[in-house]
This record gives sequence, structure tokens and C-alpha cells, in this order.
Amino acid sequence: MTSRPGRVRWLRVAIVVAVISGALLATAARAPLPQGWDGVTLCYPVVGPVQRLSPELTDSARLRIKAHEDEHASDCSRRGSLPYFVELATARGRLRAEARANCAEARQQLALGRNPYVEFERLIDDLRYGHPWFKRFPDSVLRGAVRDACPDLAAAATEPPWASHCSARPGAPRLDHVILAVRDLDSLAAQFRALGFRLKDGRPHPNGLLNKHIKFRDGTEIELMTVRGEATDRMAREYQALIAEGDGGAYVALRLASLDSVEAVATRLNLGPRRSSAGPWQFLSFEPRSPLGAVFFVAGGAPAVDPDSIFVHADSAKGLFAARVEGGPELGTLLEALGATTCDRYGVVAGHPMHTLALEGRQQLVLIPPTGQFPRPVVVTLYTGRKAERAPMLILPSFALSYR
Repeated sequence: MTSRPGRVRWLRVAIVVAVISGALLATAARAPLPQGWDGVTLCYPVVGPVQRLSPELTDSARLRIKAHEDEHASDCSRRGSLPYFVELATARGRLRAEARANCAEARQQLALGRNPYVEFERLIDDLRYGHPWFKRFPDSVLRGAVRDACPDLAAAATEPPWASHCSARPGAPRLDHVILAVRDLDSLAAQFRALGFRLKDGRPHPNGLLNKHIKFRDGTEIELMTVRGEATDRMAREYQALIAEGDGGAYVALRLASLDSVEAVATRLNLGPRRSSAGPWQFLSFEPRSPLGAVFFVAGGAPAVDPDSIFVHADSAKGLFAARVEGGPELGTLLEALGATTCDRYGVVAGHPMHTLALEGRQQLVLIPPTGQFPRPVVVTLYTGRKAERAPMLILPSFALSYR
């Protein structure tokens, strides 16, 4: 038989635990959300789920975030707090939980008329960019988690809504080349050769730059760049700063017949355009840390004489189809003024909208929010002429290659 003092002692313990639990619950329910969070669901023993939503959400965003957090709350109520926390304790378990919540969010958006392909890709991007736990997972793992969580959405996400009807106005910019900047040029070149690409050696430039080229039959290319020796001019020093931040995409070059129009528009918008030239090539660029720092415009040039074999690559890659690049809304405004057409503004990555634009020749540029001090290209898609698309393949820690 338990003595009266023993019962009293356990009663005191229970009261203390209840008070502490109540205090923690009240604190969690009233404390401000961490910066950048749209909502959170806390799962407590006995009490169950407690939700918090940011008061700054717009009505449309609140519907989406509420659907997401309701799925977490349902998980908590259905399974209990201990299994809920056990699943979230591992990155794989957290990925499954977030994929389920993202699917609930997507279904709510589909009910409002959103496109299945757009929603599926938004979910992948939200997992990749919105959750630090998932950055080490390859794209195939993220896509597999979303397919498992919402097979109905995956089955319906067959084609981008802009694939057949979105096109730019005549004279709009087009993709010319994408540049990667790395410390070890030879290692990156070997990696591309192992994937079946043919490379053309560049030459040492007087300013300290050294490059190699992956050329395509349509005139587009991927350029690999490094700095060897002393960087002696502004261009080389800016590449040096990019490489110091980390190997990855450096710039997307957009071609126009003349740079006069882009200079006039950029000046009118107070974007700080910078004109330069090198022989027959004309360039217009922006300060690297600006919202437009990841792109520059090119005009002119000289025809290159290359053997036909230099254009024969893995998977019959024929040229650049699309690029995903970090940039601010100012970049979208400039491109639209130059004839690019907005195909879709969809979803949210780290609290910011994505923006897909059609360029000349049915090419595409997808703008996403910057993640570092320098905006950079993060994905390039090569056109192969095949019907099936392939998931992006990580080439560098912050740059991926995909095929269409």
C-alpha cells in the first residue's frame, strides 16, 4: 500500500509537470514564429496538435498554408505525439511528412484551378529550397517522395501549361550560353566528358581567365570558366569573387540583335547597365550583387569554324532549352519590356514567387529568389527532342543539369 506522504509526493510531481507543460504550451502558442516561417504545427502529448499561422499571410497564402498545417495536425491526432516525433527525428521521415503536407497544399490549389504540372514542380522546389534538411537529397529522392505521397498529382502532371501555347514576342532575348565558374577547371571538364559531352579547349586570356566550351548545333553553349593567375580587370575579379563564394553557375548570357534597346530600358528603370566590348562582341551587364547580377546580354560576335564532331553529345543534346536563375523582380520586368512573355507565376520557394518567362525560339527562363550574396544560375535544361524529361542531375553542389 502506498503511504499518504508517497501519494502526496507523486501528486506534487504531477502538478509540477502539468504546470511546466502548460507553461511550455502557452509559450509556444504565443511566441512569434521564426523569421521566414509561414506556419507551424506542434504535437503535444494528451493535448494534441497546436497550430500557428503567420498573421502576415495574404488570404490566398493562408488557404495554402492552412491546408499544409492541417495535414500535419491530422498526422499528430491520428498517430499520437510519440510516433509523430519519431518520424520527424530522421531526414527521411521528415521528408515523408513534409511531402504529405505539401500534397494536401497542392490539392487545395488544384481545387482553385491550378495546373497539376505547376503544382508538382512547386512541391519539389519547396522541398529543395525551403527545408535545409533535404538539400543533400538528390532530385530523384525528392520526386519519389512526392510521387509516393500524392500519386494522383504525379499522374496528372504530364506537361507544362506553357509547353504548347506560351511564346515570346518577335525580337525577344534568347539563351546564348550559360557559364559555370569553378576552381578546378580540368576536374569539371572531366566530369562533363564522363557524361558523354565533347569539349573544346579555350585559351588563357590576358585578364587571367581560362575557359572550355560545350557547343551545340543551334549555336548555344555551356562555358566552363576559371581564373588562372592574377585577375587583372573587373570581369576577371568578378569571376574570382563568384568562385570564392563557391563553385557553381556564374551567368546566363542572353542574345539580342542590338544592345541599344536593353540599355535604354535598363537605364529608364534605373538598373545600372554597364556596356563593354571585346573585339566584335558587345556586352551589357549589371553589378554582380544586384537582382540582375546573374545575367548579361550579348550582341555581335564572329562565326566560329568547328568540326561537326564537336556538336555530338550525350543523349543527343541539341542545345539550351531553359535555365533556372536566381534574380529579383526587376529582372522579370526588364525581360518583359524586351519581348519575353510571362508564362506563369507559380508557387512559393522560401516565401517568394517563381516566374517563368518564354524567350525567343520557345526557350524558357525561370526566375527564383537568390540564396547567396551573388544571384546565380542553378539549373540548365538541354533540349534533346525526346518526349520524356529527365530529373535534374547535380553537377556541382549548387548547379544541376537536366534534359528535355
